[in-house]
Amino acid sequence: MADLYSIAGFLNDSYKYGVSFGGFFFFGKGIGNSPFEDNINGMLVDFYGSSIIDGNMRPETSLIFTKKYDSRGEELIKYELRFDSSSGLWLGEFNGLETGKGRVACKTSLSIEDVILPKGNSFCPEEEMEELLHSMVEKGLLVEVSDESQDNEKRKL
Repeated sequence: MADLYSIAGFLNDSYKYGVSFGGFFFFGKGIGNSPFEDNINGMLVDFYGSSIIDGNMRPETSLIFTKKYDSRGEELIKYELRFDSSSGLWLGEFNGLETGKGRVACKTSLSIEDVILPKGNSFCPEEEMEELLHSMVEKGLLVEVSDESQDNEKRKL
């Protein structure tokens, strides 16, 4: 099981000041590429496009993740933030080869607790749909129909 968080904030880089961003991430054991309890994996959207984030969070302590834009090849941008209890915000920096360094401030909010995720936990739409269809067939909510039976039905019409 995992918890679903929303995330929203601003970043300042060498090109723009006050770039807003928002998105979501799952938080829990085995999320993303790690078997540990404090993993996060999700998506963000900002002025530059959509991205995938992967890392870890220690609630009210640290939030560390890498961000990979869908449109920018393989560049990973590293984010390191600390929780500021006086403001209730995560404050920190990011750094990437192409993006350079910048400052970031954001807020996370627990949206839904104890979400049961499919085994694959993939953000590939095709894989997600395949897993969903398979689980629906297993539960009897969906019936597989062969091509042959479909052809017979067409002939009857």
